[in-house]
Amino acid sequence: MIGLGEALILLIAFYFGLKLLFSTSISLALITVVVILVILKINSWQYYWVNRNVPGPKGTFGLGNVSELMCGIFEADMKWKQLYGNTYGTINLGVPEYVTSNMDIVKAVYIKEFDNFVDRESFLPFIVDDKKSILMNGMLLKRGDDWRRIRGISSPAFTTGKMKLFTSLFNQSVQKTIEILKLSEKEDKIVDVRQISEGLTMDSIFKAVFGVMTNVQENPNNEVLVKAKKFFELNIDLTFLMEIMFPNISAYLRIKTGYHLTNNSEIQYFTNMLGKLYERRKKELETNVDLGKEPDFLTLLLKSIDEGDDTDKDDELMFHHASKQQKSKGLSKIEALGQCFLFLLAGYDTTASVLNFLLFLLAHHQDCQDKLREEMRDVIGDRDNKEIRYEDLSKLTYLDQCIKETMRLYPPGSRINRTCVKETEVNGIKFEKGVSVAVPIYHLHYDPDIFPQPETFNPDNFAPENKKQKESFLGFGIGPRFCVGVRFADISIKVYIARLLAQFQFKTCEESVSVPIEVTTKSVIRSVKTLFVKVENFGLIEPAATSELEITPLTKSPKAGQIFKEYADDAGTVTGGFTADIVAPARIVNVSM
Repeated sequence: MIGLGEALILLIAFYFGLKLLFSTSISLALITVVVILVILKINSWQYYWVNRNVPGPKGTFGLGNVSELMCGIFEADMKWKQLYGNTYGTINLGVPEYVTSNMDIVKAVYIKEFDNFVDRESFLPFIVDDKKSILMNGMLLKRGDDWRRIRGISSPAFTTGKMKLFTSLFNQSVQKTIEILKLSEKEDKIVDVRQISEGLTMDSIFKAVFGVMTNVQENPNNEVLVKAKKFFELNIDLTFLMEIMFPNISAYLRIKTGYHLTNNSEIQYFTNMLGKLYERRKKELETNVDLGKEPDFLTLLLKSIDEGDDTDKDDELMFHHASKQQKSKGLSKIEALGQCFLFLLAGYDTTASVLNFLLFLLAHHQDCQDKLREEMRDVIGDRDNKEIRYEDLSKLTYLDQCIKETMRLYPPGSRINRTCVKETEVNGIKFEKGVSVAVPIYHLHYDPDIFPQPETFNPDNFAPENKKQKESFLGFGIGPRFCVGVRFADISIKVYIARLLAQFQFKTCEESVSVPIEVTTKSVIRSVKTLFVKVENFGLIEPAATSELEITPLTKSPKAGQIFKEYADDAGTVTGGFTADIVAPARIVNVSM
């Protein structure tokens, strides 16, 4: 796709080229004809769906409907649903998009015909040989066989067996949160739920992904958190407009120099940070440094590359996994960093968002809080160790309902989409190559025919007998490209909520906003106003006194000490203050239960 700015440059270059061959008057006449043809071509975008008898909104010249989406996806989709029904067509920067919440079509496209709709839509030009950008090498933006290969290699790190190993880490992170909330209650302070959720989530991710201790919970101004928040902000500034107007030039700049027009500071920060962690872990594996039994995602990822590990696989995770030949290609360093970057930021924002909204909703719905605590009493009982075990999670059915209901009301993603890679007919509809099929999640999640009183928090929407509601829930996507980290998010949220509700009662205060919560969906979903609550500590369930995190300094081994020294020296000079925020000389080796 050529951007409008690039088209203008080509027209100017074409005009001066014509002047070398013809007189000024002839050159002007020819360039005028070309300009008219270009205008007619761009203007024809709005007739793409009209010619196919698909209703839809008329877009802005050159942009289509993307400007309305940038003002708020929720508002745009709900307005268009009222005007055109459950199915309509839009144009986004020249890309035709078939938007539907018809589940028969959705299942056909996203599952049955998946091979013909394998790719995600991206407004950024896709370059196969992009060897510098961790953003473009993440699984989210990969296409075709590259996506299959990376998904096949990464999936074993997310299986049930591997996820069991992380449950103890989640318990350790939330214990720190409990101590922070105890102090807030003692000082009679109101609690910013988003701030608590972000610190807890990022802390757990660094433990589970890299085996690294952080101080992000104690320090909300930690540079890691600041950069992560900045990455998810949508600022329609000059650099953003340049990326829209000159997509191919920006892609060329990214490939040759690694420079991103938007979010460059944040991406370079995480590239440097993740690169140092990657090299550290690679050296540890190569030198057989014994760092204990508790693995992290990066170690599992590197081992799965080396060993082709698909044992302990789960069919749903490996639904469209790569062939052995594809897996044998392994991951390049930039691809491995891309998966870590994706897991770090996507996992952080998704989990923190759900945790933020759920805790606030429970403060408004004390009956649901009480029911959750009763369920926890039944599951945990009188055993000595009160930490949440992996085996407990499947029994916390009402908690599962509360999480799904929160994601129904406030889904982390407003839409999902797939791009047609081969001309295909689905339910009598012909899709040309390049056409995108999008599902507006809010259409389904707020459909009163599926969810009565859709704006009301009602966990019983996902009671076992309500099959229709479960089929219409798309909080983690649908089909083979559903969220690969769904287990990590689900397990971590359940551990956090169970432990927090066992210790505290979350209550509204004078500063608490009313429900339904006013949100913005310009980028990722956010509450317009800060969500404040108060906590009351009553210690329903205290963790066992013997439960503690055992830390082994790397300097215990001469080889390991040298590894850390090299890592710390590099990290201190490259990432600027990184070692002050992340306590790197410690490695999680055992959790005494």
